[in-house]
Amino acid sequence: MERKLFSHFYQDTVRWGDCDQLGHLNNAAYMRLIESARLDYFFNILKIELRPDSEQGWVMRGLNCEFNEQLHYPTQLEIGTRFSKVGNSSAIIEAAIYREGEEQPVFTASVPSIWCNYKKGISARIPDFIRNAIKDYEVNVEGL
Repeated sequence: MERKLFSHFYQDTVRWGDCDQLGHLNNAAYMRLIESARLDYFFNILKIELRPDSEQGWVMRGLNCEFNEQLHYPTQLEIGTRFSKVGNSSAIIEAAIYREGEEQPVFTASVPSIWCNYKKGISARIPDFIRNAIKDYEVNVEGL
């Protein structure tokens, strides 16, 4: 994914404890990094917080990812997050991890997600305030 597609970036770093015995960033750590960036987007752009007592919110339906290069400790990271598609109750959230200042991602992911009513356990229409926040912030989102 091209860096210019992303408006939202979250700063993080490769931690010593997130590396495996060969000194590579553990695969699970990539998922935590994009999760932290996604939650930062939800909080700062969409103005929502996901808490245990929330009645509605996002649920991941899947995860498609590519590991393009290895990461090692210590590395400063910039993690891009964006909505590429928004439907009635579903959306595609994309993520890319870059070494600080670099143009090519070391990791990319596509996260199909569903807006859910947690109490009823069913999908729900994505609220207009979220649609509008995405539309106002992003460029070229399919479905908006």
